[in-house]
Amino acid sequence: ACKESLDSKQLQHELIRDNSCDDVVRTTAFDQIHNELASSNLLRWPHPYNSSGTLRNKTTEEWDDRDGKPSSKERLQCAIVTTQLLEEYKVSRELCDATVVPVYAGQGVGEIDSIEGAYDITLKVEEEAMDTMDRLR
Repeated sequence: ACKESLDSKQLQHELIRDNSCDDVVRTTAFDQIHNELASSNLLRWPHPYNSSGTLRNKTTEEWDDRDGKPSSKERLQCAIVTTQLLEEYKVSRELCDATVVPVYAGQGVGEIDSIEGAYDITLKVEEEAMDTMDRLR
């Protein structure tokens, strides 16, 4: 994880908690919500690129369609239209509430133990690559 990412520092620090690849889910729920909040079609995620790798939270537990829940996408769309879900989500987004909004993560989330600058990460990767090539000679 790098300091320059667009997520808030509060959400970044969720990544370095005790997480593993089992805490990551690929879901379309956040994209469905974000597409409803998008101010134009240009900001919407099109199918099939409309899924996100995120840490599990209340939103994924309620709206992810992988747990055998019937028609989660349709239930979510109904909730978007008939409840205050979008307004509540906006408030949670402003508060950086990681129990509701996405904390984007991949399968390597368990290996993250610090938040560093992108430049420092790049230097570290370069150094490790050079060391590996030197050992192979």
